[in-house]
Amino acid sequence: MYKKSLKLFTSVAVSAILNITFVNSNTSASTLVTEKNTDAKYSSAANTKQLKNQTPYKKILVAPGQWKIARSVAVSRDSQIIVSGDDQGEVQFWSRDTGKLIRTLSAHSNWVQSIAIAPDDNTIASGSVDGTIKLWNRNGELKNILRNSKPVYAVVWSPDGQILASGDGDGISLWNRNGKLIRSIKAHSGNVVSVAISPNGKIIASRSFGDEQIKLWDLNTGRLIRSIAADSVGGVNSLAISPDGKKLAGYFNDQTVKIWLLETGEAVETLDIGINRPHAIAFSPDSETLAVGGFGSEIQIWSVSTSKKLSTLFSPDHTYSLTFAPDSKTLVSSGGQNGGSVTIWSLNESTSNSGSRAFNLTFDKDKISTVVSNSVIRGERDKYYFNAQPGQQTSIAIASIENNAVFQLSYKQGGIWREVPDTAEGQDTRVWHGKLPTSESNSYQISVGGTRGNATYDLFVGISAVNY
Repeated sequence: MYKKSLKLFTSVAVSAILNITFVNSNTSASTLVTEKNTDAKYSSAANTKQLKNQTPYKKILVAPGQWKIARSVAVSRDSQIIVSGDDQGEVQFWSRDTGKLIRTLSAHSNWVQSIAIAPDDNTIASGSVDGTIKLWNRNGELKNILRNSKPVYAVVWSPDGQILASGDGDGISLWNRNGKLIRSIKAHSGNVVSVAISPNGKIIASRSFGDEQIKLWDLNTGRLIRSIAADSVGGVNSLAISPDGKKLAGYFNDQTVKIWLLETGEAVETLDIGINRPHAIAFSPDSETLAVGGFGSEIQIWSVSTSKKLSTLFSPDHTYSLTFAPDSKTLVSSGGQNGGSVTIWSLNESTSNSGSRAFNLTFDKDKISTVVSNSVIRGERDKYYFNAQPGQQTSIAIASIENNAVFQLSYKQGGIWREVPDTAEGQDTRVWHGKLPTSESNSYQISVGGTRGNATYDLFVGISAVNY
């Protein structure tokens, strides 16, 4: 048992000081305790929503080292090997079953931006910013070098394995299986950083940093089929065609994913992802789920049929690349921040006390203060939602046994949760007092996480009854 006192200014008057005592007990359940002499309402079974949000088993294969980023990853059709490429020009082969490193190739003189495994699993293509595409066999032996005058940002095989498409500079290059250039397409006004081929082998989709367009091409003739105005488009690997050939998805810098019908180009859905710096998007082989990731620790899994978020995975690094194994239940991610990692996620296995949990806090008209007591997070985040008027004075404070619990306060704008600047991720905010910014539907979010390991925390939220 321990006690820790924290003093902070309340929202009734700046001179008034509230002493909060945090008590640690043996229970790990999250409870909401209201301070005396207030009219606070806390969430009950009726209005507290526990997200059905499973955090899957994960296996981290590698932490390559400081400043090393695993920029691309691919899984073989037989699910036996995983191949990754990093920003040191290396290509790694991993055993999916054991997680052990099979071999490392000093493949390129610059970033390996894309990896693609041919459908027969016998040829692996690595595309690099050094302007080359290299073809390797499964044993890591070099088969061919395809030379390009510009950096290569994306490589993808046709479904029959006879054509390799690459995104390079402002164009698309089409190569036959022996490495002979078939056709070059002047596709965009800037670097082509993402390409995808439809499962019937007839359409190739491309997107660029330069012209804010997604374009669909006839793979056989190189003719432009249609352009889709994309406004602000996302990062590398942020374009995908569903394996059933029905939908095209693109990740955008406004932190949304947009979905179109591939046949007509009609926009049918916008998903509010809210992940910063988009980099990676992938459909599962059964076309039922969509995985998206970018800068930050979140990888999100969405249902394609219902457009509902199924779960949030908490990655050890920023996410640069995502791919599913053929079973549609295994997701592989790669990325980096201060280090780098390749992680296997088993989406049909959950762990207890894991996943993002969400709770609704409701307030009466009078000033209230509420304490969330003795809650535990284990690598996940807890999210608390409440309604208030813009300009209301609010005090938030958090304390933890391990001194590693922090929070972010967010408001909604354009359908996206945006952090209040003084509480942005990375600032390790533990106390905040101020006026609430304007938020859509008068909704606000407090996201609690740990800076390292597990965190046992108490969270205080106080809000005034009037604007100041």
